[in-house]
Amino acid sequence: MHPKFQIIDFRPEHQASFRQIYRDWFNAHFRMPTEPVDDFVLDHPEQAILEKGGAILVAVEDGEVAGFVALKQAGSAEWELTKMAVRAESRGKGLGRALCKAILDKAAARGASRVTLYSHNSLEAALKLYRKLGFTEVGLADGHYSSFRCNIKMEKILTDGDDETSLDPESWSQMRRLGHRMVDDMMDYLQSIGDRPAWNAPAGDAIKQLNRPLPLQPSDPTAVYEDFLTGVLPYNKNNIHPRFWSWVEGGGTPFGMLADMLASGMNANLAIGNHAPVYVERQVIEWSKEIFGFPPSSGGVLTSGASMANITALVVARNHALGAIKEKGLRAAPAQLLLYGSGETHNCVLKGASVIGIGSDNFRKVPVDADYRIRPDILLDMIHEDREAGYLPFCLIGNAGTVNTGAIDDLGRLAAIARQENVWFHVDGAFGAVPKILPEFDAILKGIELADSLSFDFHKWFYVNYEVGAVLIRDAAAHREAFSTPVSYLAAHARGLAGGPDPLSNYGMELSKGFRALKVWMLLKHHGIRRYEHQVRQNIRQAQYLSGLIASSAELELLAPASLNIVCYRFNPGNLDGQVLNRLNKELLQQLQEQGIATPSYTTLNGRYAIRVAITNHRSTRHDFDILVESTLRLGRALTA
Repeated sequence: MHPKFQIIDFRPEHQASFRQIYRDWFNAHFRMPTEPVDDFVLDHPEQAILEKGGAILVAVEDGEVAGFVALKQAGSAEWELTKMAVRAESRGKGLGRALCKAILDKAAARGASRVTLYSHNSLEAALKLYRKLGFTEVGLADGHYSSFRCNIKMEKILTDGDDETSLDPESWSQMRRLGHRMVDDMMDYLQSIGDRPAWNAPAGDAIKQLNRPLPLQPSDPTAVYEDFLTGVLPYNKNNIHPRFWSWVEGGGTPFGMLADMLASGMNANLAIGNHAPVYVERQVIEWSKEIFGFPPSSGGVLTSGASMANITALVVARNHALGAIKEKGLRAAPAQLLLYGSGETHNCVLKGASVIGIGSDNFRKVPVDADYRIRPDILLDMIHEDREAGYLPFCLIGNAGTVNTGAIDDLGRLAAIARQENVWFHVDGAFGAVPKILPEFDAILKGIELADSLSFDFHKWFYVNYEVGAVLIRDAAAHREAFSTPVSYLAAHARGLAGGPDPLSNYGMELSKGFRALKVWMLLKHHGIRRYEHQVRQNIRQAQYLSGLIASSAELELLAPASLNIVCYRFNPGNLDGQVLNRLNKELLQQLQEQGIATPSYTTLNGRYAIRVAITNHRSTRHDFDILVESTLRLGRALTA
């Protein structure tokens, strides 16, 4: 295809060109004074063609309209190609052929079995093109058109086997230009993200545009991209913004975005096979073992996130406790299995208990101390009491950074209890395990390396683009045994495509498994672990800076120690009761978000509504926290005035 033109759907602003180009073509070929032009179609193409289920395609060359072709329905499965015209200066460049091929694709997508057209034997170039496209001449009924304008009818039969097609672009150059534009637009978007509001609520019109019937016909990719630019991108969740501190979500990087593009282009399925992407994931797991002090003999796999990583670990723990469960189910258990963790443990563990058949009621919540860390003394008493009552404790979960406050359990003590009581020790380190890379946190996080399993997210405090988490399992054999199910169609071979490493499908629930490892591999190589040390340390220092700002204000109150990177606070002028304060701070938080100032999240600590700032954002600066505090005071004072 000519590199400087593209085919797009007709829009109202094309109407004047549609009329002029067709009139010029008509006058150049049919000069009989008695021969009329179909003015109604030219003046009202939407009413005459589009509203009746037809289609009009436009060829644009160097930004200028260069030609048209229309399609209208002539019967239940018959469509007519009509109103094809290309401006004089654009002829001979393949525009007519491209228009015809595109409109034939439209006809096929609409279920046409036959496409017809009417022409004249004087239009030799057009007839030659039609024949190349597979049209053949058929009998013309008398009186259908004036003989001055039409004396030939042609048709093309469309069947399932008529023209083999693919979903690759007809114009690679057009798709290439669109791709380059997308990359440029997203780089501009990321570079200027701090200049825009922290959040925009999706507008009513945008939501309406995103609530449309299933598309039945093809659309021009440029038009689809324009819909994305106007209806999707402006209403992003915006965890890429420097003042996004909701929940615990990383902001990704431009290089990570490009890595995702490469992985998507390769479109590899990592479940099985001897191909490079499998080795890339294995390398990422090896690096993860080194980061967290797991032995080289341990196993692991990448997951969609820590929720799936936790569930994966729980499956291994359950099956390790009772090997017969894999085949026999939970009825093979001699007693009710129990799972232990603090009341601050993430909700995904409760879901996991349900998923693996234990039941969320059998997750035993252990009380915490004033710093929201599990009470080991009470834990031991609970395990002993449960055993005496006939239950079967099988797993203990330690938190490396609780979701509410970032509290870190005494992991070394929990590891010792797990060994003493012969239960599996799992550490949920979704984000709080990452400071293990910092020497100053080695003592605080001591015990991670003793865990039977560890879950963590690369897309949180490693700032990798969503989505990618991981689980490490100390006993690689137990990991494999929990998930491997031999079947002939997935059997590994000594050679060929099914050769290579042990299939990754033997280590988790996923058989279809995307190449999420590539962005981790590329970003770790690009930044190096020392750069990550700097960024993580920076976020922790920012949490201390924010805590200091809050502590220095008589109207702000810290609600929990900032032991890691999470700061929980509230506006408290000192003269309001608890429920009023809760309502006040909830409204204050919503106004911070709705005004696009910043997006902290929220939690409740001892009945007190807290504005919760979770800092895993490499774009944040101290100035952003100054803005947060100043805005909190301003809004709080206005709300209490």
